[in-house]
Amino acid sequence: MSDLVYYVGVDHREPEALRVTEATAAMFASRPLPIKRLEHLELRRRQLFDRPWRICEDGTYLDERDGRPFSVQFSHSRFLTPIVAKKDGFSKWALFTDCDWLWLRDPWKLLEYTDSSKTVMVVPHNFQPSSAVKMDGQPQAQYNRKLWSALMLWNLESDKLPTVEMVNEATGNHLHTFGWLNDSDIGFLPETWHWIPNHSPTTHEAKYSSIQMLSALHFTHGPPVPGMTNREATIFDDLWKEYLKGSYENEI
Repeated sequence: MSDLVYYVGVDHREPEALRVTEATAAMFASRPLPIKRLEHLELRRRQLFDRPWRICEDGTYLDERDGRPFSVQFSHSRFLTPIVAKKDGFSKWALFTDCDWLWLRDPWKLLEYTDSSKTVMVVPHNFQPSSAVKMDGQPQAQYNRKLWSALMLWNLESDKLPTVEMVNEATGNHLHTFGWLNDSDIGFLPETWHWIPNHSPTTHEAKYSSIQMLSALHFTHGPPVPGMTNREATIFDDLWKEYLKGSYENEI
């Protein structure tokens, strides 16, 4: 069984983003990488996820368990990653990212940073967006440790992993701020693996990073696709489009 498995959060509104994420992860992987989808309907069928939520008249999403809005369909279910990975037969490390990723280097190299004393490893962004609205007109929530959960490398041997009950019952804030963990349980990865166009660097350690050093981009304000509102144009948009085009050409 592989030492690393990669789960991508699925939002049905972003099929092109998901396509680029999966295609570039496979393209840059130095050896076969298990890539799986974390999709809330499938998790509900597996009886792992039962949070009730609804789409409001203005198109925003509302979690009926804590009464708070959220922006993507995997906002809460992402924290099931280590649980699903263990049920799927994996026992070492499980990677999660949002679906709007663009890989530029080998995902396997993340294992070079792993620390077995940590439960989860993240990029400790200091992300403070100025707008109250993000991509596709979704609300831009402000909270501590924002975007840390967009990339999570889970230690499947830890005894402090989230439980099914926690993911389904806890508030979104408790989950996204890793409220059940001590600070010492959280390890840090270089920001080059979670670079936010137009915003990075947000951590002191990444202050002198160059474009050539970047390993993965997170289009948190939405990829450059027609109809995506409230997004920021970035210098990487043409690169993303080239990889999208290439993903279709490789199927021919």
